[in-house]
Amino acid sequence: MAARVTTYAAQKGGVGKSTILIQSCFIARLKLNARVLLIDVDPQCNSSGVMLDEGQLEQNHSTVASMLYSDDISITPLKGKYGIDVIPGDDGINAFPQDLTDGAFSELLSRIDSIGQDSANHVIQEVVDNQLIAFARNVDSLRDQYDYIFIDVPPSFLGLPLISSLCAATDVVGLLEPTKFSSDVVSGFIDKVSSIKENYNPEMIFHGFIVNKFRGTSKRHKERVLEWQKELGDNLIADPIKVNSWIEDRTEDGEPVFQGIKNSHQRSGCVSLLNAIIEVFPEFEESKS
Repeated sequence: MAARVTTYAAQKGGVGKSTILIQSCFIARLKLNARVLLIDVDPQCNSSGVMLDEGQLEQNHSTVASMLYSDDISITPLKGKYGIDVIPGDDGINAFPQDLTDGAFSELLSRIDSIGQDSANHVIQEVVDNQLIAFARNVDSLRDQYDYIFIDVPPSFLGLPLISSLCAATDVVGLLEPTKFSSDVVSGFIDKVSSIKENYNPEMIFHGFIVNKFRGTSKRHKERVLEWQKELGDNLIADPIKVNSWIEDRTEDGEPVFQGIKNSHQRSGCVSLLNAIIEVFPEFEESKS
């Protein structure tokens, strides 16, 4: 069976996308002995830095995520922690879109001068569409080799990485932090995901939102979650994940949170995180044992 391709997405940074994605990789690999691939299209390369050592990142030039935006590629993922395969992020992802790098941009400008604004917009859209199609096709070509593919993305719909990942994903989960900044973008997020599903990826399943970094002692956090429960209904798919700095620390160290639990506080935090992930992957239920 072809791999599920999952993206945890948000329109603001710092909500814990990489943390939840990396821990999902650990569950699939260590608890289910699954074949797992992590694709990092975030130019900051946070998840790449966790899964690979510095030598792999510095010496590798033939396996990088920006290659996935080109046609006719041959790519061999790197072997990361616990046997998880990785296609690391790179600066080339910032060259948006790829066909507009080097002399191609000057050529496009000359075409725009002669064809007018409306036609120019069509040309640019065609270039972008080609990149989205290439990325989705290349990710799809990897699916038979894995059970799970996770794509780590930057927090913006303005660039190619997040949009292309949504075009390739079979499963999408939105992440929210109970702050006004997250609340302001909820409806826009749903609209953009729906548009991508309609125009590019009709097979994509949007599971809904998970609230992360919830402080149970915060009146404002409680009010925000109650507001979302009324507004989003079934689109809020799990109990909020509580703030746990040790989970972030363990993730940065490249270690699964379900190993080496030392006290009830850590156990509670681990269960909170796992319960949310299990809402997307019911087969991960055994990871709690």
